[in-house]
Amino acid sequence: MLRNTVISKLGTLDYRVFLMLILFVLILISSVSFAMFHLLKIGARGEEIKLFRFGLQVFILLSLLVFFLVNQKIRLPKPILIFCVLMGLTIAVSVIGNPIRDYVPSLIRYLIYIGVFNLFYTIHLNRDWNHTGRIVRAFIYTGIFISLFFGFLEIATGQVEYLNEDYRVAGPFKFHQLAYAMFLFCIMISTDFIIIRKSRSVLRKIFFGILWMLMFYLFVRTGSRAMFVILFITYFVVFFFAFKSLKKRFLLITAFCIIALAGAFAILQLNISPRLKTLFVSKDVGTDSSTASRIAIHMNAFEAFKKESKVYGIGMGAFTRFYKNATGADDIAAHNNYLLFLIEGGVIGLILFLGHQIYMFKWLKKSIHSEFDSQNIVKVAFALFVGIDVLGFLQNNYYFTESEAIIWCFYGLAFAEIRKHKRVQSTSNS
Repeated sequence: MLRNTVISKLGTLDYRVFLMLILFVLILISSVSFAMFHLLKIGARGEEIKLFRFGLQVFILLSLLVFFLVNQKIRLPKPILIFCVLMGLTIAVSVIGNPIRDYVPSLIRYLIYIGVFNLFYTIHLNRDWNHTGRIVRAFIYTGIFISLFFGFLEIATGQVEYLNEDYRVAGPFKFHQLAYAMFLFCIMISTDFIIIRKSRSVLRKIFFGILWMLMFYLFVRTGSRAMFVILFITYFVVFFFAFKSLKKRFLLITAFCIIALAGAFAILQLNISPRLKTLFVSKDVGTDSSTASRIAIHMNAFEAFKKESKVYGIGMGAFTRFYKNATGADDIAAHNNYLLFLIEGGVIGLILFLGHQIYMFKWLKKSIHSEFDSQNIVKVAFALFVGIDVLGFLQNNYYFTESEAIIWCFYGLAFAEIRKHKRVQSTSNS
């Protein structure tokens, strides 16, 4: 009944593509919400922005629910099913023993990630890149504009915040430099592989190459040392597995070493980022406030966890309250995915999370060769998985809805591409 009502309201409109477009628009609105609230002086650090962003997340989840009600099916490959089991375990523990305010925000975020995967996986599985590619490219173009406009606006107006011994740009994510760094990472990777490398026009390549370099400049100005290093390692890992010949891999290793040495020289001599420079010249890197706080979080959390259940953990979304009870410090996140899932999901949760990552790595790695991944979709997904979900495990990526939702969109597209390839192989073999 409900399914027929929704279909009749949508009429001849392709509701799947429409929801894909709506989802991207909502992600972009959420991305600029910090900056817009700050510009309008509504209190970007207060409850207003939190309420607005929570409302956006609820609306995104409702949009995904509409897709499920109309489509009435969920398609999830094994790596994603393992992640769902992990979510089921942690939410079950939370429902039994934790207040609802602990787990509802986390539950909404995780449901959004799984929902966008299902949406993009289902759509791309039944359509070619001519349909989905137009919307993806439009999203990338808009993401480039947002990243550059708000980043350089912050610099031009002299509103760059001094934080952790450096002036750090936050762009559209006002006061949240790490969120901006991860958003830039996603846009830069997708711009490179989907726009620049797939363009036939030389002028178009040059134009978007210049835009990529401008984004890279802002990426450095965020002051995120970890994300800076991760970007280069991610490119190395992606091309290392994409290249089949030993000769190409050797040339890649040589080029990577040269770039690393040149980058280190530039950081030391040009002083382009004081925080990055401390990685090379400081004898006590762990004494800066950012690193010291993360070390303290790990040590305190492990000590407090000795009193909790080691098997199934404390439940979804309970880390902040758990840490406050142990140390008195409020509003503290885990800053480590493995620590987070160990404490919230116990040993079982950590094993499930590692299983999810191992399967994701295997499925994506074996499918990134150019003769199969003609549109570089799988390469983007693999790069985002390696850079954010694996190497970026210290960055609290699951808490940053915008960048993580983008990542799961590309996961959906990539796994649909893999499934299509398997269909072709099965047909040719038969």
